[in-house]
Amino acid sequence: MTQTERSRLYNIIGERICKIRQAKGYSQQEFSIKLRISRASVVNIEKGRQHAPLHLLWLIADVLDTQIHYLIPLQEELKGKLDNSSLRQQVRDQVGNNEEVENRVVEFVQSVYAK
Repeated sequence: MTQTERSRLYNIIGERICKIRQAKGYSQQEFSIKLRISRASVVNIEKGRQHAPLHLLWLIADVLDTQIHYLIPLQEELKGKLDNSSLRQQVRDQVGNNEEVENRVVEFVQSVYAK
């Protein structure tokens, strides 16, 4: 993994944590209390400056009532190559043969990736 990919990894994780935290209505202070870490750590994790260890990512996912894999980007995202056919296959593997759900999930992932 290159330094650029590593930096991008933690930036994406931080952005996703921030978006979900805000959607859940938690302030950074409230979130830090639930995680039992400092507010400064929350800020730094969300900015990609602090690299949360795996056990903390699990706790973050738990507090946010989400799955840890929603916080972690696909390898293709880090390399700047989100292949539409492999994305569709990955989604299909998770949702089965429901074309409407597959299309919605693919559109959502592509919109997130485009940002």
